[in-house]
Amino acid sequence: MEGVATRILTCLLLTATLAGCGWWDSSEEEAFEEDLPTLGASITSAPAEEAEKTDEADVLPQAPVSTGSRFALRRRVVQTISQGDVKSRTALELDLTISIDEIIADGARRFGVHYERVRYSGELAGETFDYDSKDAAAAAPIQAWAYRGLVNNSFYFWIDQSGKTKLVGFDRFLRRCVEALPHTDREAVLSRLSVITDAEGVARFVDETIGLLADSPLQPQNSGGLKTGDRWTNQRKISGDVPTQVFTEYTVKSLTPDAVEVEIRGVVSPSNQPIVAVSHRGDPLVTVKGGRTIGACTFDRQTGLPKSSSIEQFVDMSVQLADGTSFDQHKHVISTTTRPSID
Repeated sequence: MEGVATRILTCLLLTATLAGCGWWDSSEEEAFEEDLPTLGASITSAPAEEAEKTDEADVLPQAPVSTGSRFALRRRVVQTISQGDVKSRTALELDLTISIDEIIADGARRFGVHYERVRYSGELAGETFDYDSKDAAAAAPIQAWAYRGLVNNSFYFWIDQSGKTKLVGFDRFLRRCVEALPHTDREAVLSRLSVITDAEGVARFVDETIGLLADSPLQPQNSGGLKTGDRWTNQRKISGDVPTQVFTEYTVKSLTPDAVEVEIRGVVSPSNQPIVAVSHRGDPLVTVKGGRTIGACTFDRQTGLPKSSSIEQFVDMSVQLADGTSFDQHKHVISTTTRPSID
């Protein structure tokens, strides 16, 4: 059972959770998949006859917020893995605070990330569990060991004018994350997480939409030029022991002086990047066969941070065990982000 708990953290973090809530029909999906590899990264404005008329919703955003501003986020990830008739389901809820700690003259911003609370429940390997870090008197079940290290843990990240992300203090953050794990398991988990890029780290530990959209027109200094109907694309490769690539298209659905609502849809496929092999207790070899994402996110025009999002993803995978046995798995992930009051 400890082996299962050890892999819980990396299993979720290796998930390419984009945002979404539904499917598109097969003909649209096929056309989209054919177009995606040739789509450019630059923004394309919708034709004048298709775009909505400019009105008060398209005015420039207000001045950027100042240092010291703090925003509460609640991220909830519900994951269901099906293997034939057998299903495992988990629900992870993270309460975190993002602060704007520094803004320098060239527009680069340093954000602080602090985790306040973790709730984790579900059924894995036939056992049910329920954990809430706020209940200090309750012992954490083994399934939650990989998550209790997040509570009161922090790191920082920079986003510059070009959208490039840089992590600060992330190694120490990761080591604090795994302190609750058995000593023999810590290095294996850290080895898996050490191969992620700075952008992946922000996407996995804060919110996927930040990592995917940091280099987009949603940067605060660029969002004033957005119009309803504008669209752009992103190709992202995820490294590690489950190499994956995600083609995503974003479309501006509506604007207000304070917010931008963006429709998101994407295709998930295997990556040609080499697998980073980290042998540990006969871990299975997982290969992504394909998948799709769809959803929507509303962004704050002053900060570029998400105000809310709803993302759904379906991924087909093949799994090969150490003894050569192989089987198919289907993963369904629903990821939502809101800005609640921390209770």
